[in-house]
Amino acid sequence: IASRLVGAPGSGFDESFALTGGEDTHFFMRAREAGARIVWADRAVVEDAVPVARATARWILQRHFREGNSIVWCERAVLRQRGWVTLRVVKAFGRIGQGAL
Repeated sequence: IASRLVGAPGSGFDESFALTGGEDTHFFMRAREAGARIVWADRAVVEDAVPVARATARWILQRHFREGNSIVWCERAVLRQRGWVTLRVVKAFGRIGQGAL
């Protein structure tokens, strides 16, 4: 992460997302809108210990529901002036189409 993305006041994670999740999504959406390039690293290694309590269908469905809500709030905050409602509707119909297949 480039220091210019986290060094200026108000450029880090937005704490208003702390309890609902999505602070990382919001950060990277803002960074992309500011001209940052998001890249993939094939050799990156990520480890994440998942507690057994989270290995249930119910928990996974709840997490995806929360993620969907977070993405909408992030898009609303970042893309406010650029037709985020239209974007949401198009994405929703796309997801419905995926589910129908």
